[in-house]
Order: sequence, then structure tokens, then C-alpha cells
Amino acid sequence: MLLSEFIAEIESDLSTYAETGSLDRILIKNIVLNELKPFGNNIVTLHTEIIEVDNSQGTLPDNFRRLKAAIKIDPLGCDEEDYDNAILYKTTVKNPAYFSFVTNEYVRGCDTEIISEYLHRGNKKVGFYYGNPMFLNVKKSNKSSLAADCVNKRLGINCPFDISVVNRTLHTNFSKGTVLVQYYGFETDEDGEIIIPEDPLNHIERFLSWEVKYRIAVSLAGNNQNAQGMGQMIQLYKQESESARGRAMTSAKFGALGQNWAKKLKLKNQRDMRVFEIPML
Repeated sequence: MLLSEFIAEIESDLSTYAETGSLDRILIKNIVLNELKPFGNNIVTLHTEIIEVDNSQGTLPDNFRRLKAAIKIDPLGCDEEDYDNAILYKTTVKNPAYFSFVTNEYVRGCDTEIISEYLHRGNKKVGFYYGNPMFLNVKKSNKSSLAADCVNKRLGINCPFDISVVNRTLHTNFSKGTVLVQYYGFETDEDGEIIIPEDPLNHIERFLSWEVKYRIAVSLAGNNQNAQGMGQMIQLYKQESESARGRAMTSAKFGALGQNWAKKLKLKNQRDMRVFEIPML
């Protein structure tokens, strides 16, 4: 189930509050993302994104959990054909080359690895080209934001450029730039929307539903928007959430996410690894 579909179900279950505009979709989204974090590596897959840094900060994707690698890259060129109508698709060119602004093509024969990002629509495409990859030093960061196999920490990189990760914010010691990040994150569909993990008995989804309703009820009560009868539901929601949490954790921990989920994770990992081949030192 997509996160947007989950939110729609919550709004349907609490339609009285949804109709009056009392339900906050951003609050529901944040509750879900925070409650999924304790499930750890059982529900994450490998992703790759290019992050633009401005004013020494960059925003990581919504589904970000833990950083595996961060590489500073320099823009080399861009094709502007049909840019407005393009659809995102990514690939990598590993052959030594540099980008010629005169011919708008690669010229082979140097030692630079080129990272290419293509936007496609039909037979038309837009190409973005990056080079000079440099692994960044990872400084103070939330431990929960770094993967156990984080390449930058493992290699003990000596680089003049530093980064730190706090929640979903990438902090840098350079004002502007481009960073290629590889990270573990929640599963997403082809449009980048977060997918609620599935298990045979829907333990995870049920837990999230009870927890979200409990948190919403508490929030409404705190804002004096708690209609008659909802106060009695707070304790019920809390009890159901606490009970469902244990079943959901067990389901994820012991691999009860089902064959379809396992296949999706495998295909997703394979697809993401083909997007960018991270250069290793």
C-alpha cells in the first residue's frame, strides 16, 4: 500500500474530522515515517540520488534512513533538448572521458570517471553529466543516520570537504555543490512514493493505523477539537497500538514479509545498483 493510500484510509475512518479539515496529512506522514524507523534493516532497500547543496545544506529524500556513501561530484554539462517534458531515468558511464561543450559529447582519453543522469520521454532525452568524484569526510552525525557499512567511515577518507547528516539534512563545509548519495531507505514506487511494508497478516499496516489514530486523537484533544466520544477512544487506540506493535516487529524481524515483498526488494536493489555504480577507492 502506498503512503498516500494509507493516509486516505485514515481520513475515511476519521471522516468527521477530515471533512472539517482537522486532520493534518503532514502529521500523519511524519508519524508513519518515525514509527517505521525502529523496524531497522528489515524494511529498507538501497537507493541512489543526486543532492544539490545550497548555503551548506542539502535535503535528503523523504524515505532516507541511513547513509552508505557520499561523493562530491562536479557538473560537466547538460543537454537541454525537450527538458520540460522529460521523465527521469538514470544510467552511468564509467569509461574515462571528459565532456566537450563544443561538440556536446564525451571525449575519451582522460582519467575522469563520468556519472551520467538522463531524463527520457519517448525517443528524446536530456543528459546531465558529472565528473571528478571525491568521497567526502563524514564528521559528527547522528549514529542512526549512518549505515554500518558506510563507505566514507570505513575507508577513513582524507578529503578537504566534510559532511554531517542530521535527520534528513546534509550539512557541508562548502557553500554550494553537488553530492551523489547512496543510502538505505524505505521502499518506494517508480514515482518515488513511499510504500508501506507488507506482511501476510498486515501486522505492520494495522499497527501504523492504530498508532496514527492514537496520536491524532491526542493531538485533537490537546487542541480542544476532541468531539464527544473521542476521549474514550484514546485509551482504546493506545492499547491496540501497543499490542499491534509487538506483532508487527515480530513479523518484520523473522522475515514474514512474504515472497512478493522479498522479490520486490531484490528487484529494487538490482535496479538501484544499475542506476549508479559507485566508484570505490
